Amino acid sequence: RPPPKGGPPPGPPPQAPPEPPPEEAPPVLPPPPPAEEPAAPPPLPVSAPVNALRVVNLCSAGEYASLAEPYGGAGLPAVLTGNGVPPSLLRVLEWGGGGVDWLIPNGGWSGNVRVGFEADATLAEFTLGPRTGVGTTDFFDLSVVPPGCGARDQCLSNACCLQLNGGVLGYNVPMSLSTSKPSCPTIVCRGPQCPEAYLYPVDDTKTTGCFHTGELGYLITLCPP
Repeated sequence: RPPPKGGPPPGPPPQAPPEPPPEEAPPVLPPPPPAEEPAAPPPLPVSAPVNALRVVNLCSAGEYASLAEPYGGAGLPAVLTGNGVPPSLLRVLEWGGGGVDWLIPNGGWSGNVRVGFEADATLAEFTLGPRTGVGTTDFFDLSVVPPGCGARDQCLSNACCLQLNGGVLGYNVPMSLSTSKPSCPTIVCRGPQCPEAYLYPVDDTKTTGCFHTGELGYLITLCPP
C-alpha cells in the first residue's frame, strides 16, 4: 500500500535544555582575629639579684618622655658601657616597673650603666671582682660629674666642671644603687648635685667597697621611691 501522503505526523516540539541550578554563594567566613601582640614580660622584683646587675624603671612617662622619644615613647633605654667597649642598649624599660638583668662575668667587670647614649647622664659605675667563690671586693658609685671636665685633677668642684663645659650637667634621671648584701650601703641620687654621688673627677670619697665571696649582685633603680 502506498505510504500516506505528507510523511509521518510531526512529533512534539523540541524542548529547551534545562537551566543549570543556581550556584550557591560561598559561605561568608568571619574575619580572622587580630594578631596578638607579644605580652610584656612580667616586672622584675625591685630587689638586687645574685651575681647580676638589675635595672628597674620606676619613672613615669610624663616627666621623662624626652628621653624615651627615640624609642617610640615606650620607656627608658638602659645602656651598658664596659671599659674600652662602646655603649650598647640592654633594653628599653617599660614605664612603672620594666626591668632587665645582666649577668656579671665570672672574671669580673668594669663599666657603667646609664639611661641613653648622651654624655649628660647619671652613671652607676662599677669595678667588680671575679665571681669565683674566692673573697674579693667590689667597688661601685653613682656619678653626676659633668662631661668635659678637663684633666682628671683640673677641677675640685662641680661648679668648676660646669664652668669649663658651658653648663652641661652630668645628670638626667634620679637613681639609686643597692646590693644583695644588706650590710653594704645603698647610694641615692635625686639631683644634679646630689651629695652621695661623684661631683667632680677626683671626688674619690664617694666610692663604696663591699667584700663578698663571688655572689654579690646589684639593683639600679631609676626614679627610686
